[in-house]
Amino acid sequence: MPDPDPLELKVKRNRFIKIPPGLLSDLISLETSSLVTGNLYFHPNPLLRGIFWKRLEKIFQLCLETPAESVLDLGCGDGVLLPSLSRFYPRVWGMDLQIGNARRIMDYYHLDNVELVEGDFLRHDFNPGMFDLVIAADIWEHQRDLDVFFRRTLRILKPGGIMIGSFPVENAVYRLGRKVFRITPPEDHYQKYGQVVAQADKYFKKEKSGGVPYDFFSLFKVIKYLSIK
Repeated sequence: MPDPDPLELKVKRNRFIKIPPGLLSDLISLETSSLVTGNLYFHPNPLLRGIFWKRLEKIFQLCLETPAESVLDLGCGDGVLLPSLSRFYPRVWGMDLQIGNARRIMDYYHLDNVELVEGDFLRHDFNPGMFDLVIAADIWEHQRDLDVFFRRTLRILKPGGIMIGSFPVENAVYRLGRKVFRITPPEDHYQKYGQVVAQADKYFKKEKSGGVPYDFFSLFKVIKYLSIK
């Protein structure tokens, strides 16, 4: 048997995996979804569905620039980013309050290098310096106390570790989209864009940022931070 083509393996590892809507709807139980917006990844409207996938793809693009051995997908939700992370990184953890749907995705894609953790991040006892990279997709705005959250994130990162995250800008267009698509705003959106950035700057150095769907027209911001401890 010929040796695998290194270029082909690299392309495979670097490929973002967008789970097909039909497959995702079969794998995810909305009754146990940890995301208020869990069904938006297979929403019948392709524009809305595309924006949410674009957000994760933008995060993964920043991951491709970030070598790491141990990665935590914090607030992994239903696990839709785990197949992409599993291909690129040797060891991946996914954490959320409920992990049933993430486990279905993990089993379907045979993600043998992924470990799921069910629980509250602020109460779970991860080892200090356990991770090279923490991914936080749309969870910053849900934190009552950002100082506590960022200090705990800093604690579990290795020196010079990276945090990549995203959050809604909650601008007029974003709010209009909620009305058009009849999406009820979550009651636990405690933090606004400016508050998140101001608190993050106390503990991290911003390395790169971008917007979704476009930098000049953003409904979500995606930011890569370097820890400064």
